[in-house]
Amino acid sequence: MELARDLNIPCGETTLTTYDLYNADECFLTGSGAELIPVVKIDNRIIGNGLPGRLTKSLARAYKELVNK
Repeated sequence: MELARDLNIPCGETTLTTYDLYNADECFLTGSGAELIPVVKIDNRIIGNGLPGRLTKSLARAYKELVNK
């Protein structure tokens, strides 16, 4: 969330439904071992255009720069 704020990407925490995920423009998962993984399909439904989105790519790039310092 700090990286998102640093990149001027609005962020927050909320509870999402399956409907919210199916209708998202972008989706990604994070974790200490997995880092940041784009999600392009859920239950065989394409998320956004089926490719990692612009914000997801920006966050992934910023994360890699941070951990490779």
